[in-house]
This record gives sequence, structure tokens and C-alpha cells, in this order.
Amino acid sequence: MSVSHRVSGALLSALLVGVVVGCSSEDNPPAVSTASVVDSSGAAQPTASTGFEVHPPLAGAVASSMAADLGSGDQARVTAQVVLPTSVSIDPSVYQQLQALSPITIDDSSFKQLSDTEAQVYANAGANQTEWTLFLLWQDNRWQLADTLEGKQ
Repeated sequence: MSVSHRVSGALLSALLVGVVVGCSSEDNPPAVSTASVVDSSGAAQPTASTGFEVHPPLAGAVASSMAADLGSGDQARVTAQVVLPTSVSIDPSVYQQLQALSPITIDDSSFKQLSDTEAQVYANAGANQTEWTLFLLWQDNRWQLADTLEGKQ
């Protein structure tokens, strides 16, 4: 994945149309079975059914926290949830614009891990609860938002 644009305008809109990170649908491999296997220490283990290391899903309090952070309007909370290379900056006005597009809800039951480091989950945003597909990267032992597409993919 490579950064293709500087983030500007409404951050949620920018994220939701794939402006933060150039992760197009061609970059995402087909979905595979994701039977979770986590050892007693909480570490993910490779499984025969997936062929890759399975990480804990984005679910429950973690998914709720990501959604709340993205809609918080707070720069530190938003950027903590988004994969942002050092060469990318976000216009400061974007955080309030994102807050105005709340509520954001993540359907954690739709979580699907696609590879060792990639996953997707569905979300709804705004008063109309528009459907989106969120593409996630496993980085620093947690899922972070990398890209989005409107609708379910």
C-alpha cells in the first residue's frame, strides 16, 4: 500500500473514499476462512485453515473505542486510530468535520481477517448511517484504519 494523497476536507469523507492510503480493492486479496486461534498469552497463532497468523478481531470495546475516537473531533484520538505515514498530514479543520459526521458504528460481527496484516469490517456513519467497508492493518499489535470504500465490499 502506498500513500497517494494528502488528507484534506472532511476526514471521514476522505477516509471513506480512500484518500488517506492508496489501498484499492485490487490490493486486497480474496477473503479466506478466519478461524481464530489465540494462545494462553493472547498471542495469535497461525492456523492450517487460514495459512496465516490470526490476530484478535476488531470487536467489542476495541471496535467501540475506534468508532468513538474517529468521531471524537480530537486530533490525537483520530490519528491514533489511522495508519498515517510520516509524509502525510491532516488539515486541522478535518477533526471537527469528522466529529460532525458522527455517529460512527462498527459492525464487529462483520470482521474478516484477509492476511497476516490485513482485515476488513463494515461500519455505518452519519445521521443516515451510510454503509462503508473499513480496511484495517495490523500494526503495533492492534488493528488501525488504512482505507475505506463506500458500501459493502
